[in-house]
Amino acid sequence: AEVEDLFLLLARSKGILEDLVQKKVSVLCQNGHKAGQTVPHVHFHLIPICKETFIENNRKKRSFEEMKDEAEVFREFIARRGGLEGS
Repeated sequence: AEVEDLFLLLARSKGILEDLVQKKVSVLCQNGHKAGQTVPHVHFHLIPICKETFIENNRKKRSFEEMKDEAEVFREFIARRGGLEGS
């Protein structure tokens, strides 16, 4: 049940993010050091896809404040959509 819940939540989050950014979103899970995992717990990356996504080292460095602001925009958007438990 936990694995199913995790993937249902992931699918819901992906759909909400796609609606927010108006782009397709790729899901990434790096499992283990050799795969590039730097945080030792299960987590997923939801990455909006654009031409620049596939250029190596294109990731814009953001401050903690910028990431916090982005998270708040996403939280508000989720709340307007009825939360992650919604359909």
